[in-house]
Amino acid sequence: MDLINAVAAHPATGPRLARNLYRFFISETDTPDPQLIDQLSKLYYRGNFERGPVVATLLLSPQFIGIIGNNIIWLIVATGGSVLLGLL
Repeated sequence: MDLINAVAAHPATGPRLARNLYRFFISETDTPDPQLIDQLSKLYYRGNFERGPVVATLLLSPQFIGIIGNNIIWLIVATGGSVLLGLL
């Protein structure tokens, strides 16, 4: 367990996680906004390495909201670190 905690706490883990989530949810080709990556990284470390709040914050970010489009409505509910994402 110490190795897992060491990897989770490593200074490169938060930014890498944030960039990977950005690529998955927003764009594989666009360069992520450094301020967003920094915000998500800090949230990851402050939140004791919980990913749920990081994903919720990303899905509520202007970068994600901007790609949704006019004909799709997304419902995002973040509770207790879990994120439910549904298409209406």
